[in-house]
Amino acid sequence: MVTKVLLDKEIYENIIKYTVEYEGVSVNERGGVCIGKKIKDGISPIWKVLGVIFPPQRKHSPTYCEFDGRVIARIRLAINAAVEYVRNHLRSKLDKREIPIFCWIHTHPNLGVFLSGTDKETIMELSQW
Repeated sequence: MVTKVLLDKEIYENIIKYTVEYEGVSVNERGGVCIGKKIKDGISPIWKVLGVIFPPQRKHSPTYCEFDGRVIARIRLAINAAVEYVRNHLRSKLDKREIPIFCWIHTHPNLGVFLSGTDKETIMELSQW
């Protein structure tokens, strides 16, 4: 399990900018996909966020968000194709930590930062992609 996540200021600001809807207050949950890579293995792994994608939301409310799951499949296919290209055409042997990974990201407006039961289930489902 990842114990620490690093996030560049620009990515953080883009997440805030995207999720804020009205006078600096985010009123609805927003969901998306977080792309990154492990930069440290071991007992306390560290994960670095490389980018975040917030696809159009099918539904969202202060306690719920939903987007088209096919977005996840497209992102995974694109990542896999990029890794294969690097390995085959650039003759690079990627270290397993260099292969991009992704997970679920979403907001909890006015509730602070935590992983709900639904979050944990979603992360487990996505980890199988």
